[in-house]
Amino acid sequence: SSFHFIKRNAFEDTLRLSEILRDDPEDLIHRAVGWMLREIGNRNLETEEQFLGNHYHRMPRTMLRYAIEKFPQHEEKDTSRRGLAGVSNLSKVNRERGSTDDQRRQISLR
Repeated sequence: SSFHFIKRNAFEDTLRLSEILRDDPEDLIHRAVGWMLREIGNRNLETEEQFLGNHYHRMPRTMLRYAIEKFPQHEEKDTSRRGLAGVSNLSKVNRERGSTDDQRRQISLR
């Protein structure tokens, strides 16, 4: 598990795995990756923010929601000043990504 490395502040492998698994069709993988990113943020918020700033636009909604779940309320509102403008407006991201996620679910159900 990458949590072993996260607990020791070694985030590189987890971030690489997160990039690889970002496009996985399985919702449970999205949840797991979002959880790993949130755990990184619990230890080093700047590292998580940097990753999200580079990848939020391609992340599935579930992954993003799990990743920012424990952001402090003021952090969520203030993200636009740190280059995470899309993350701060999660409802807009959800609307934009909703059809894509729905299409992925339909494909995986076939």
